[in-house]
This record gives sequence, C-alpha cells and structure tokens, in this order.
Amino acid sequence: LVLGNNTHGECVAIGCEVASYISMRMGLLSTMEYENICSIIHYLNPDFTYPENCRDDEELTDLIFAKVKCDNKRGYLQEKAGHTPMILINSIGHLHDPNEHFLDYVADDLVREGIIMGMKKFII
Repeated sequence: LVLGNNTHGECVAIGCEVASYISMRMGLLSTMEYENICSIIHYLNPDFTYPENCRDDEELTDLIFAKVKCDNKRGYLQEKAGHTPMILINSIGHLHDPNEHFLDYVADDLVREGIIMGMKKFII
C-alpha cells in the first residue's frame, strides 16, 4: 500500500479531492464547489500519516503517480503520451462526460500538481 497505514477510505477521500482540484484547474468545476468539496472532506477529518517507506516528498509523489498511472480505468481509452485518463466532475454529484466511459485525458504535469496539492493538505 503506497500510503502506509492509511485506510482505503482515507485514500479515496484524498483522491476525490485531487480529482476535484484537477477538475477545477481544467475549468470543469467552479472554485466555490471545489472549496465545498474540500470542506466536506476536511470535516470527515481523514487521518493521513506519512508512509515510513518513503524517504522524501518527491519519492511519495512518484509512488502515488505510478499508482494513478496503472489504475484499473486505464484500458478504456487509447494511450496518449504525457496524459492520464481520469474521471472528473462538472459539479458536486455530476460527472464530466466526454465519452461513454466518463474518462478525460489529463496532462501528467497537472496530475502530479494535483498529487502535490493533496499531499500538502493532508500529508506533508
């Protein structure tokens, strides 16, 4: 498990916030709705701990990014260099639907930015 002793639910919570951040950065989700999502997740008070098997923040970012890159949703869209297919949202409770699989290509740099943002809020 990449995030050490954290529960699956805690990891899903941070993943939701990261995907919401990416949705906002891509202009799909308003800043206000992103902040509402963050408030809900922070209200749940997920208890993230820095994994012992990581030497530094860059290594943790690389480990999380590698997990995202091989997520089980990847087989639905053709590979696109420098991009990761992700499920994003237009608003709370409404998926962005660019195709029948609800997956959109996100630049890898933006995925890494989202991961770093999540780490700063929850782990670092």
